[in-house]
Amino acid sequence: MVKQILNTKILITGGHLTPALSILEEFRARGYHNFVWIGVKYSQTFSIVKSAEYNEVRKYKIKFYSLNAGKLWMKWTRQTFFKALFNLIVIPLGFIQSFFILILERPAIVVSFGGYIALPVIFSAWILRIPSVTHEQTITTGFSNKLIAYFAKRIFVSWPESLKQFQKEKAILTGNPVRNFILRPPTNKINFDNNLPVIYFTGGNQGSNTINWRLFEILPRLLKEANVIHQTGHSTITNDFEKAKHLSDNLPTELADRYIYFDNIFGPLIGEIYNKADLVVSRAGANTVNEIAILNKFALLIPIPWSSHNEQQLNAEYLVKLGLAEILHQKDNMVPNELYDAIMHSLKIGIELKRKGGQKKGQDDKPSNASRLIIDEIEKLINN
Repeated sequence: MVKQILNTKILITGGHLTPALSILEEFRARGYHNFVWIGVKYSQTFSIVKSAEYNEVRKYKIKFYSLNAGKLWMKWTRQTFFKALFNLIVIPLGFIQSFFILILERPAIVVSFGGYIALPVIFSAWILRIPSVTHEQTITTGFSNKLIAYFAKRIFVSWPESLKQFQKEKAILTGNPVRNFILRPPTNKINFDNNLPVIYFTGGNQGSNTINWRLFEILPRLLKEANVIHQTGHSTITNDFEKAKHLSDNLPTELADRYIYFDNIFGPLIGEIYNKADLVVSRAGANTVNEIAILNKFALLIPIPWSSHNEQQLNAEYLVKLGLAEILHQKDNMVPNELYDAIMHSLKIGIELKRKGGQKKGQDDKPSNASRLIIDEIEKLINN
């Protein structure tokens, strides 16, 4: 009987990779081994670079379906017109493709991590009477996740503020799943031969060109004051990873030794980087904000202005209330020196916070065993 339960086929999908991988690892730790994944194979529309999601999931040797789902762009501009039009056209295709994948695989349950990718999958599961659950990472809920919540059996939320946005009988406060190596990094691979502070720049899995190009402009100056670890993303559209390599190759040796760059960072190394960083400079995505809060790091956050329902701004404001962040508002005419000045101001606060050992209040109001809580609830649905 136990063997039969552990052979249960579980389908994972959705837009937030980090908590999805946390749940996958908790499932595997309990002995589950039959998984299917629906996601995005390429990092950006019209890009030929494999996504971080695809590369990471394939390491687990899990069957991966790339879904051609589209999303509704709320703001159409001259620069985004063709991407927005393409996404609009493929929306019906995502629903059709999801339906046939679910007929073919027939999972016992669908575990969603939200977003436009998950919506057609959850809807198809509902049509086929396959139970589903979803996890809401953000403080505010986007359009897709509101629809997903209607069809899901359970809605797991990261923040107490999110509970009031969903049906009371469905919503459960679990916190955001965090992988163990974030809390207890097992590696020690990055070491600088100096006593300068460490700044970690990240734009999320895809990187942030807005942050990257301004950092490139100030990097030689910044490296005189600090060591820099830089996650660029790997886009063939902006080529920021290649630009980082070119810049590094042309720096004086003393400064080049203070600059480490990656396209994407997953696995135990990210825990080590967080642990050693005096300051995190980042967008304000839900997972990054959650990790900063848990680890009591100080951050300079640059929220994406066009994020759904202004969610990144709200995420950033949450960290500000905890005393763990300052906000730099993105402006098209923001000069690189403005970023430099904000970094230097935040770095002083981050160094002092690290010296004091952190404020120890980032996660006081949220459960810390999110992965276990979520899977306990999923097992109840599977066993019914």
